[in-house]
Amino acid sequence: MADLDLAGMTFLYSWIIRHTGINTSQDSLNVAVATSILSAAPLSYKVRKRQELEYEILESHLVKSCSFPSMDDWAILMRSNHLDIGADPVWFSQVLSACQYYKFPGYTYSPRSGGVGYNSVSAKLRRAVKTLFSYDGANRRERFCTHMITLAKRLARDCYKYAEEVAAVTTFERGKSLTIHGPIGTGLAGCPIVWSATEMAIFEPDYLAEQLRDLGGWYDSFALQFPSARQIFRDNGLTNMVFPTVNFMAAGDFDHNFVKGFPSVYTGGLRSIRSRGTFGEFTKNGVLDLSDYMVKGWGQLRERFEVSLSEYKQSGFVLV
Repeated sequence: MADLDLAGMTFLYSWIIRHTGINTSQDSLNVAVATSILSAAPLSYKVRKRQELEYEILESHLVKSCSFPSMDDWAILMRSNHLDIGADPVWFSQVLSACQYYKFPGYTYSPRSGGVGYNSVSAKLRRAVKTLFSYDGANRRERFCTHMITLAKRLARDCYKYAEEVAAVTTFERGKSLTIHGPIGTGLAGCPIVWSATEMAIFEPDYLAEQLRDLGGWYDSFALQFPSARQIFRDNGLTNMVFPTVNFMAAGDFDHNFVKGFPSVYTGGLRSIRSRGTFGEFTKNGVLDLSDYMVKGWGQLRERFEVSLSEYKQSGFVLV
């Protein structure tokens, strides 16, 4: 059976239908589904190479900048490591990130039009978000979280190995670029990780190695603490809000000086560009305190939701 090609399988199904008298619409549908699965084309070479490049750029960026990964970042890492959740991880991460957002519309500045535009989440995404409350959606969500923990452990191991490579550099001239190649067994095995001459003008290999070891420790801490942070949200009936909160922190929107009722003031105006969040922002005395900062992050994000909802109600539109 395994040696039959598509034509052979199609002939076999048609023979069964003709000689057994089976011709109901459901059986016809089963045959159609079977043949469509068999004929599903694998990813093209171009798509595979694009995904590989996307993965290499992402992990290199996370390692060099100590960035706090967003939901999309975790999804790209899952897809490239073939960690299955029963759906495309990148698509599913968008659904997780949008959870509850459609209830809280808002406004953003559009550089293209030069004005402020209203955000409206599509009906398709609203339906997709509602599936998170189904049994299947909950299973996929749990697998996604499990894979985040697995990947955090892998990234920690990789960072320690990259630190060893950097520490092994014996000849280095200040102001010159520094390049290492990912050791075997790491996510960037054989791939170059380059710190430019501009970056190395203020760094030393020993300092970089120390940074990478710290980052490895933070990823280890993330893997240990993330289940506890999730449990806090679950105990308060906010299980799905873990994911928008992670994105909020990764985007660099967390405000350490936040006071409820007094939103932070951005001096850069509408065109200001916020830096992405890094693990270093969520540490106390060098130790990652994930649960504490995620609870604080959710408090700030909820405040934004409340303001956005209030503005929307005052605008006179009907909230769906």
